[in-house]
Amino acid sequence: MLQSDLVVRQPIIDKTDAKTKELELTIERMEKENREFRDLILEMLPTIKDQVEQSELTKTDVKKIYGTKTAQEIDDLSHE
Repeated sequence: MLQSDLVVRQPIIDKTDAKTKELELTIERMEKENREFRDLILEMLPTIKDQVEQSELTKTDVKKIYGTKTAQEIDDLSHE
């Protein structure tokens, strides 16, 4: 291998290493955010469960009110 080959290849390796490091940092950040989100959901779960249990509407009531409407149709109705 010639010395000139090393000079040409080095910037490519540096760019690859930098991109790899950037991706590793992105993955670490996403994993941290995922853990935080999971912890938040676990923290909120008892409250959500209580709210659902205390809700006056059952699935049958919801079906009677909305029939077989799609989620979008229900969402549209809630904004009227």
